[in-house]
Amino acid sequence: MPAIAASAIAGNWWEAGGATGCVAVYQAKSTPSYAASLLDLSGNGNNAAKVGATDPNWTAEQGWIFNGTQTLTTGIIPGSGWSAIVQFTSVSNNGSLFGQGTWGGERFYIQPSNTTSEVDYGAIGFVRKAPALGAGNLCIAGQKAYRKGQWDADIPTAGLVSTAPCYIGDINGLVSRISANIQAFALYNNPLLSNQVDEIARDMEKIGLIPKGTVFIIRGK
Repeated sequence: MPAIAASAIAGNWWEAGGATGCVAVYQAKSTPSYAASLLDLSGNGNNAAKVGATDPNWTAEQGWIFNGTQTLTTGIIPGSGWSAIVQFTSVSNNGSLFGQGTWGGERFYIQPSNTTSEVDYGAIGFVRKAPALGAGNLCIAGQKAYRKGQWDADIPTAGLVSTAPCYIGDINGLVSRISANIQAFALYNNPLLSNQVDEIARDMEKIGLIPKGTVFIIRGK
């Protein structure tokens, strides 16, 4: 039997800080298979992610590996005041980590590196904040934007609420497919509080890490 390591995270990372209202949770890093990475861990029904354009690549170490041509869909339509938080690495184009949007003004997305080297946060309205972020954690919580667990900007409300499902690795309605690795993603039907965003972001960063002091027991065949 191989060695088994304990998690560096106590409890469910998506509930850190007392967060509630989680609609769907996806953890692509440190899962046993690609099929397992598509499962919704929230326990809120059959919200498994499904292939949109084509399957992203996947490894347990990197999570979903998007190359700018691939899309997953959640089947979930985000509402007003919702939150989304994502952990990612290796951004190499101007695509979006997740989203839904239209040229008519529907917005729910995060673009970590737009054409002017800013993070573009969309939640009904939108706001852009320099610098771009190639790896880390980004979040929209109601009309607030967070970078690496800390407040980054307020998002205006001049726009429309989403009417179509949220994609992962792309914006449903605008085609903004990203080249990046995504380790974890969660959707909430309420605005996360600042302390909750901070604690969830800290725990997402620990996904796959082994806690200090872990003792390995190696058993022979």
